[in-house]
Formats: sequence, C-alpha cells, structure tokens
Amino acid sequence: MKRKRYSKRVERLILHALNEATRIGFIPVKPGLEGVTEPEGTEIIVGGKNTVINWSNAGRGGLRFNVWWDYTPERCSDSLRKGRLRDHTGTMPDVSSSTRRTIVGLCAGCSLCVLEDGSIQLSRDSEFIVEYVRNDTVHLLDELPDVEPSGYSAPGRRKSDITNEPRLHQQ
Repeated sequence: MKRKRYSKRVERLILHALNEATRIGFIPVKPGLEGVTEPEGTEIIVGGKNTVINWSNAGRGGLRFNVWWDYTPERCSDSLRKGRLRDHTGTMPDVSSSTRRTIVGLCAGCSLCVLEDGSIQLSRDSEFIVEYVRNDTVHLLDELPDVEPSGYSAPGRRKSDITNEPRLHQQ
C-alpha cells in the first residue's frame, strides 16, 4: 500500500475519534493538566465500528491519545474479557498477538497539547503513530468520510507522517 494513502486513512480515523472525544467531553481540559495523572479509556462508535479511545498524561502539558478501532472483545474467552480486557488504557489491548488479531483491527495514536486556556490542539510536531493494523481492516478505513477538527485545533495541519508503520497482519 502506498505510504501517502495509508497515512491519510489513519489521520482520518484519528480525527473522527478526536472529534467524538471532544464532543462527549472525554479529554480533560484543565490548564496544564493540573491533577490529571491516571489514564482513562472509554468505548465509542467510529464509522460504525466499536472503538476504544484512551488518553494518558505524557508530561509537560501533553497527552497521548490512542484509538483501538474495530474492537470486538466478545471474540475471545469470557475469562480474558473479565480480566485484562476491562482495562481500556494503553496503546494496544494487553493480550498476545494471536488474540489481538481476533479482537482489534487497528491501534494508532497521536500527541495532544492542553493549552493554558484549557483548549486542546494536536501537537505541532504530532505524528500519527500506528501500533497495529490487521490486513482485512485497512480497506474499511476508506469508507470513513473526510472530516475537519471539531472542538480542538490542528495548527499547521499538513499531510500526516506515520511512524512505526507496521506490517499488515493477516487474520
């Protein structure tokens, strides 16, 4: 897959998730992140797919925002769902790679800044970081419409750069 096309897909997904996160008030908007230390996660729907979004304090007024898209934990055992899959924080679900293939289609993230006035913006040098992509999920990203940031700013928004571009994983 061509790098530019791939990066645009991931950027579109993250912008959809960020728009929903700001719409529902999920991201803390305390100036300087005063008192915000514990990561949080929640489930939403993005593009008709179950999605986990989470954030963690990255220090110096920054947040790491993560998206687990096409998240279907019901595909694994009850005992696993009652244990490790209840934790919706981290860059990816805390499971083996073979289990990951069955429960999530894509894991990606970016950096956010919480400004002194409490507003949120994509970090100026923010890259959209892909942690994991399941091969049969990639084409589904094409169905997401283009979207503009809503409820946060994206200074100097340019064609995104993807880091950690993973090999596609066959299911």
